[in-house]
Amino acid sequence: MIKIDIKVDDREARRFFKNVQKRLPKEIGTAAFEISNNIAGELRKEVVRQGLIWRGKLHKAIEARKVGKMRSGVFMPRYGVALDSMRPHIVALKRGRKITKWAADHGLGAGAIRVHPHPFIDVGVKRGLKGAARTVVKRVKKALRK
Repeated sequence: MIKIDIKVDDREARRFFKNVQKRLPKEIGTAAFEISNNIAGELRKEVVRQGLIWRGKLHKAIEARKVGKMRSGVFMPRYGVALDSMRPHIVALKRGRKITKWAADHGLGAGAIRVHPHPFIDVGVKRGLKGAARTVVKRVKKALRK
């Protein structure tokens, strides 16, 4: 009878996975920030596409920020969300308001005007998420390669 002893040395595999365990969260965090940057860029483009560039502060204020090690977000002023999702309503043109000056410049000098929403957030987010899966895969592969 023949006896064959097989010994498996898994030190190299353990070392590899230990390194991957350290690198993977950092790469995932980087991927999240890249995706947030893409979304912020697409939102800025959408503001320009829809002719809302007269809100220059909104265009400049849309930005991606890291929130934690593995979390990132897109930040914009509150009035950007209001501009996107408000209900149509009537605004009185009183003295001293910027909208009164705007209405006079556009020949709408009556006592009130009707305003409507300018939806731009959903379109920008949808476009920004197009390459998200590719970005995550690229970052995970990078973590595995090192």
